[in-house]
Amino acid sequence: MTNKIILGIDISKHFADMCAISETGEVLLESKIHFDLAGLQHFAEQLRVLSKGKIDTVSAVMESTAHYHRILEQHLRRIGVNVTVINPIQSGSLKNLEIRKIKSDRTDAKRLAQMYLFKMFRQNYSDSGVIAALKDLTRQRKDIISERVRFSNKLTALIDQVFPGFRKVFCSIQTQSATAVLSKYPTPEAVLGARRNTLCKVIADASGKKPTSKYAIQKTELLISTAKEAQEIHVERGSFATLVSLYANMLINIRQVTDTLEKQIYDTARSDSRFWESVELLTTIPGIGQYAAIVILSEIGDFTRFQKAKQLVAFAGLDPAVKQSGTMSVTHNKISKRGSANIRKILDMCTHVAVHPGCNREPANAILAEYYEKKRIGRPANVALCACMHKMMVYIFAVLRSRKPFELRSPEDHLEIMRNNALKMTA
Repeated sequence: MTNKIILGIDISKHFADMCAISETGEVLLESKIHFDLAGLQHFAEQLRVLSKGKIDTVSAVMESTAHYHRILEQHLRRIGVNVTVINPIQSGSLKNLEIRKIKSDRTDAKRLAQMYLFKMFRQNYSDSGVIAALKDLTRQRKDIISERVRFSNKLTALIDQVFPGFRKVFCSIQTQSATAVLSKYPTPEAVLGARRNTLCKVIADASGKKPTSKYAIQKTELLISTAKEAQEIHVERGSFATLVSLYANMLINIRQVTDTLEKQIYDTARSDSRFWESVELLTTIPGIGQYAAIVILSEIGDFTRFQKAKQLVAFAGLDPAVKQSGTMSVTHNKISKRGSANIRKILDMCTHVAVHPGCNREPANAILAEYYEKKRIGRPANVALCACMHKMMVYIFAVLRSRKPFELRSPEDHLEIMRNNALKMTA
């Protein structure tokens, strides 16, 4: 019988601490692994010596630590080591396993190996190529959009001082027309010093219209009149013109980057027919658009892992955090937030669309909107919205499980259909 070797690996930014134990818990080897070619090759040689050439008897366990663990994980899989990646929340539960208060990378590596030995973990799901690519792309786009909001706020603070009234000319300071004007003419003096035809062309080109269009002419006239008023009351500082132009150009660049990312996201999603079929199924749920469906599906990954709707709800962190001890039981529980924050964020937006009136003054999902209004009675709006997000996750589970488009039904109609189906099954 071949003895197995278990590696507990604690990941740092540039290196990792490793502790190898036997099936009886005996420490066999402790060492550091450096994330360079020489370090990885040296570690592979150590494993060959330790396992006497039988690499398939070696199992490794490590935490999922952003991107730092990926190089080592890939290297170990390549040389034939069975790798398990776990959630840091699980390994963190072992910090009080011993009475002494000891926290070091060496002890963490040993505890990870012990956790694997006693099977006190649940392995993280390993994403497929398309899912992993979409997850990276959508998360990067979210981060870049957050930067866009930050720079937009900075630009707004400057415009309120250097160009009062400018925000009344355009519907938003982030529009292509507004940023195009500010990148070239950041002050009222610059606007008034430019030719009217040039201003009109800048606005028209940015908005995709002709210089002779009514929109371009009206915006140009309003911009010039606003600049004349702003010239009399604006705050004068030598740095403002440079900063306004800089932030406007950054917003233009961010818009171009997000457009490129979005195109790549859609191309990647369409490259997998099964995945794109799921996207189209989710878009039948009122409130969920194509991009939101891509984000939700990329975060869920392999849907076959979930047998019940409540498991998918828990994965999104929308399940209640239970607190009970002895005779004490907390009845007003918050959601656990232990799952994917990206799903919660995109689902929050989808649920807003579903329950609140849109351009046609009607909610996308009238039945869910009615449920939202009932939950609002005696409760904060966020609590009611969270309950609707829970419902949306149940919708998503039902659509992905049945592989059929969503049908909007009242609770009474749904119960009647379920009863009829049950009767057919028993007949």
